[in-house]
Amino acid sequence: MEVAMSVRVLVSEYLFPYFLNCGHCHVPLQIDYARDLNISVLPTKIDGLKSVQQVPTVTCPRCKKETRLPREDWKAVLESLEADGKHKAD
Repeated sequence: MEVAMSVRVLVSEYLFPYFLNCGHCHVPLQIDYARDLNISVLPTKIDGLKSVQQVPTVTCPRCKKETRLPREDWKAVLESLEADGKHKAD
């Protein structure tokens, strides 16, 4: 007799700790809390009008340069920052 088991993988919507590599010196970085991030503004054009977009970044302790988080995580990270009490960039 065979026993079939189903495994359900739970995915947490909480992003932290967040791991990524520095875009310049490729050192692995760990971000423990949303408040450890910086918010930069990126000038963009939407339908010919100038606009800005808020981008979460982290400063590398080794090379002192900013690295952006992947685009697919921007919205979740900004929401987490707002919930953590850090204000968005003006």
